Order: sequence, then structure tokens, then C-alpha cells
Amino acid sequence: RIEVAEIDDVMARGEGGLLGVAVDVEFEENRFIYVAYNINIDGPEVRGTRFELSEDLVLDNALHIVEGLPAIESGRHSGTQLAMDQEGILWIGTGDSATANTPQDPESLGGKILRVTRDGEPAEGNLEAPFDPRIFSYGHRNTQGLILFAEPVDGVYGYSAEHGSWIDDEVNVLVQGNFGWDPLPPYNEDVPMTDLDKFPDAIEAVWSSGERTIAVSGLTQLIGEQWGDFDGALVLGVQKDQHLRVLRIAEGAVVGETLLYE
Repeated sequence: RIEVAEIDDVMARGEGGLLGVAVDVEFEENRFIYVAYNINIDGPEVRGTRFELSEDLVLDNALHIVEGLPAIESGRHSGTQLAMDQEGILWIGTGDSATANTPQDPESLGGKILRVTRDGEPAEGNLEAPFDPRIFSYGHRNTQGLILFAEPVDGVYGYSAEHGSWIDDEVNVLVQGNFGWDPLPPYNEDVPMTDLDKFPDAIEAVWSSGERTIAVSGLTQLIGEQWGDFDGALVLGVQKDQHLRVLRIAEGAVVGETLLYE
């Protein structure tokens, strides 16, 4: 293990700290690395920063491409996972900062999936006004993982993994729309993760944990013949029971689920 750098001013508290890292798809040419983290200077926030990694493994030329993502002092529901697609668009899955109005607020960047350029400008194809132009989807609770396909499949760009409240950790498709989380004041966590009564057109999860959350943590996809029957499967880290959960998905539905323990 080689320590490359310490990120200045990171506020490590509760669920907050150094949150997400992504390497640019053109790293060999531009040496860009993207990092998301909690910070508290004029108040708590989550920030996304682009660095250049020098040949001698030093992070330089910091550019804060997304600032002011909502956060609270405790760090709860900081979320903020990063992934870059083949077109050089940075995807950012944010947490709702345990604040009631953020997931459905079209101007708040909390409880959302964002898409921005390398410089933090809105990517083409996001939601239209009244939404902040960086927002791709909304109604999320606390994103803990993102994977992107090499190219969209039937309009789906990939998957996200999301912490539930007391029920329903979720795996969701990456498409535009409302995913139905709306814990209106005073942050009511007894509402459904996908509230179809309030939002009949909300997008339902591909997979959910059900009556007991398992605390999903991280998401990847297995690609290649070496994985046998698991080729193309999704793998979730699980904190509560400390295992890997392998999900095989076909035609938008889970067709196989395997638990791997140490």
C-alpha cells in the first residue's frame, strides 16, 4: 500500500468523511482523479474535487467541481459515490443528509443522482427546469454504490445501491425520474422507500432487502467468462451480516441471489 496524499480539511464524523473516489476514463492522458468528502469550513457540506495525480504520485491542482452538497454536523446520510462513464461524464449519487425536504426538492442536490462534466458543468440529458440542471434523478435516500455499463442497455445506464430506513435497502436502475423517497417533516422514516401511493409513477427497485435492512456497502459488476454463471452479476457488500450478496439480473428482474461468506 502506497499513501498518495492526505485530503485537507476532511471532516470524518459519523457516516461522513472520505466518501467516494473515481478515476477518469482518460487517466493515462489527463491524470485526473475525483474525490468526494465531507468538509466543514463555513458550515458542513459535501464537496467533489478533481485532482491531478503526478507521475511521482502527488495529488495536485485541486479543482472543486461540485460544492455545497447538503450535509449535517453528524455526517449522517452523506452518501456521495462516484463513477465516470465512457463519455467522460461523472455520475454522483448523493445522500439526503437526513433532512426531510431534500430528496424531492428540485433545487437541492441531496438525495439525487447527478451528472456533470469534468469541470462540474451540467451534463446534457439531465432533468429540465425546475430541477437544478445537474440532477438526473431524485427521490433517493442514501446512495452507497454506483456501477455504469459501457453503454446504455434499453435506456438503462447502470445500477445504484441505496441504504433503506428500517426496511428495503435497494438496488435501482440508473434512469431519469422519481424514486419515491419523501420523508417529510420531521424526517419521518416510517414512509416507504418507494412511496407509490404518493407518487404512482415512482420507479420501483430492481431488488430490495425487505423487512430488514442489511446495510449495503459498495456495488460492482462481474464481467468476463472467468466468472462462469456469475458473469454480468452484481455484487453488494453487506455490513450487518458481513457477506457479499451476488445478484443475477435478467430482463429487469433478479433471477438468482447467492450469499458468499468468509
